[in-house]
Amino acid sequence: YDFGVDYWALGVLLFEMYEERSPFGTAETEETALFRAITSYQSGSLEFSTTTPVAAQGLISGLLQAKASQRVGYFDSSEVQQHAYFQGVDFKTLPQLTTELVNSEAAVDSTVQIDCAGLPAAQSALFANF
Repeated sequence: YDFGVDYWALGVLLFEMYEERSPFGTAETEETALFRAITSYQSGSLEFSTTTPVAAQGLISGLLQAKASQRVGYFDSSEVQQHAYFQGVDFKTLPQLTTELVNSEAAVDSTVQIDCAGLPAAQSALFANF
């Protein structure tokens, strides 16, 4: 196990967040079919909707390379941070930012809203559609 697995997982997560579906099947896909879809995945075979930003498509495609050694960030994590998708994000100040969690008393189902008011505009914009 190495970071290549984490970058793959990040690519899957981003794909699902933008496309609202798995890159490998649906919730109804049988487990063995899902396994086959993942193990036979060909780099570059993903289809994106027009609503997924081009920079996000590039990052996702770079993270979802079938060979771990070809994934963005595999040899140097700064490749991920320097990708066009993260343009305007200052990773040096990111750990210093705090995000205030606002609990509503009416939210008895433990729903939590995240107030990102303290984030710079470029960083907030990354999460605008989520």
